[in-house]
Amino acid sequence: MLSRTLSSIVKQPLIGMDRNIAGIAIDSRKVKPDFLFLAMQGEKQDGHSFISQAIANGAVAIALENESLVHQGDDVTFVVISDLRAEMGYIASRFYDDPSGSLTVVGVTGTNGKTSVTHYICHLLKMLEKKCAVVGTLGVDWNGEHLETENTTPDAITLHKSFHQMLKDDVSVVAMEVSSHGLEQQRCNGIHFDTAIMTNITHDHLDYHDSFDAYVQAKMKLFAMPGLRLAIVNKDDNSYGRIQKSLPSNVKLVSYSIHDSSSDVYLSNVISSHKGYEAVLNYNKQQYPFSIQLLGEFNLHNALAAIIALCEQGFDMQSVLSAATMLKGVGGRMQLVANDHNIMAVVDYAHTPDALENVLKSIRQQVQGRIIVVFGCGGDRDRAKRSNMAAIGEKLADYVVLTSDNPRSEKPEDILAEMKAGMSGSDYSVISARDKAIFYAVNYARPGDC
Repeated sequence: MLSRTLSSIVKQPLIGMDRNIAGIAIDSRKVKPDFLFLAMQGEKQDGHSFISQAIANGAVAIALENESLVHQGDDVTFVVISDLRAEMGYIASRFYDDPSGSLTVVGVTGTNGKTSVTHYICHLLKMLEKKCAVVGTLGVDWNGEHLETENTTPDAITLHKSFHQMLKDDVSVVAMEVSSHGLEQQRCNGIHFDTAIMTNITHDHLDYHDSFDAYVQAKMKLFAMPGLRLAIVNKDDNSYGRIQKSLPSNVKLVSYSIHDSSSDVYLSNVISSHKGYEAVLNYNKQQYPFSIQLLGEFNLHNALAAIIALCEQGFDMQSVLSAATMLKGVGGRMQLVANDHNIMAVVDYAHTPDALENVLKSIRQQVQGRIIVVFGCGGDRDRAKRSNMAAIGEKLADYVVLTSDNPRSEKPEDILAEMKAGMSGSDYSVISARDKAIFYAVNYARPGDC
């Protein structure tokens, strides 16, 4: 059991006596005896409304933003912190004894590819017999432990608590997805990032960010983190020049590309097949045979980013590339579905215009027959991309089936109507029930199709 004095983990004056703190919580339902409860205004609820419940559950200290709610008589110590969201990560880091400072944390940001890159990093490290953890869309995983999370980048308390547990289990490297939401909401404060990777920046999350420029600015906050040593940036993406110009002078920049020979790391003589890719990898004025069993040109970018991350940590390139030949795709990321019908069946998580375009273009290189695409758009998310994605599907596939994808609070038919606005022709189907849409597409396919 951990125990820290309140004065050692907060830097503001205490209103009341100093106390031993056994844990921290931002959810009053998770408060236990001797806990510090952090009460702040959230997106949907105000934590100040749950102070009494936290005290009833055993909280002995309350950090809050609204000074008017400080009161005497409950044998509770109060701490007023004007911007508690910004301070929360530092409080958690101090409580858990600054765990990320003893780990090599690799942050991966970008619109697409974050999950794949983090999992490739961890897979390569395991092949090289090093203990690694992954934090991201699929939860937090290390040494057989799994923690479900609500967000791609969890809240600061969950992060630092997880880092503390990873250290106890001898984990040395953490590959972490860093979302624009997580950066904007300061969930990463207090984390010591060694390396930052930018995969790409394309149209997404404009329902949350006011503009595309604001979205880019949020992503770039990762590259301004204190103590960052290394930035690995995709030179084939339009964001490269902006990151290059803004990067602090003490951060080493390594660019990578599958096209541009002026990059620090690039591929040449690329050959694709239904089994994956073979190429020559150029790095530090040397050439290496490169082979991966992954589909999709974007996976060349993703694999390159992961390989560079390890080599820049001191791992031998030959050993890393040998491990890379065994890389497996993440479930739902260009995932092949085996069948006996000579049909290439692929499941992919593409949920942005850019991702859908990349998937369809990559498949076109590797299939002889028709491409039939089934997809939908989520509710309560960026509405501007709906018609755009439909237009891309119509342009790059031979037949489109529009369907529903997690409508949340919206009506599926309203989302589908906005998608249909992007279709210029009439040769497509709209089947709201996703299972029926998939069934229809599978039966429509002929041998040789995808």
